Amino acid sequence: MSDQYLQKANPERGMQTSRGVQFRGGAAATTRSDGITAPRRGTPLVTPTRSPVGHTGKHFRGKFYSAKNARHIKCESYLEVLIARLLEFLRNVIGYSEQPPALLFRVGRRRRRLTPDFIAHRRNGRACLVEVKPAELAETPELKAKFAAATEAAAARGYRFVVLTERAVGKVASQNVEEMLAIRGRMRTHALGTQEQVREPRLPVALATAFARGGSMPMSSLLKLLGNRPGAHTELMTLLAFRVLAWDIDQQLEPSTHISLPKELDDEDVFA
Repeated sequence: MSDQYLQKANPERGMQTSRGVQFRGGAAATTRSDGITAPRRGTPLVTPTRSPVGHTGKHFRGKFYSAKNARHIKCESYLEVLIARLLEFLRNVIGYSEQPPALLFRVGRRRRRLTPDFIAHRRNGRACLVEVKPAELAETPELKAKFAAATEAAAARGYRFVVLTERAVGKVASQNVEEMLAIRGRMRTHALGTQEQVREPRLPVALATAFARGGSMPMSSLLKLLGNRPGAHTELMTLLAFRVLAWDIDQQLEPSTHISLPKELDDEDVFA
């Protein structure tokens, strides 16, 4: 798909274009077992149009390490850090990059330009452009009109455009995501020490049998199925951290919290 607003392929680097999103080809690209082509670990899915972290400026500057991308994600605000963590946690996001190519469009007679904060690549093959803004700014008439035009411009190029505010990562949700990513991080640290590969944990037979009928079960019941043995709570938390099991992240994890098998809609709500 030809798109003058997206960076052109560089034959010297073996760039390949898929839905207007550029992946590094040749030896730098890998094909996953599920058929999804992804760049080599540590290589941005999309070459950032600019670095949001500079040596000068008054804005917040920070980096978030992404195990999913095997590199640091650069952010301009703490809200962007929270959204990056959310993208890191979501099961249906296979990778993401900051500062993708800009969208050009018109609002009335004025030409406008918008560089989204992130581009998220999902398991369904569709990329989503993510703009991060505080709700009080995102809901102003001027930005509403701008985002509406950006949504149409993105759709014309095969993308989805969404605006995420602090409502997507409330206090409880951000705490839950941080805890889940910390569990993954501890597993990575252990794997580095033992030179083992971090693998997604498998659902124990007892839980797989219980969920075969569908529905959800309280956390306390799942712990009983695991025998309430030492390490059962850690095992259950690891399953939640890797999204093998799912719950409403806006709820605190308590014995009464209902847990189920993950569904695509669990994560798609973020991009609604």
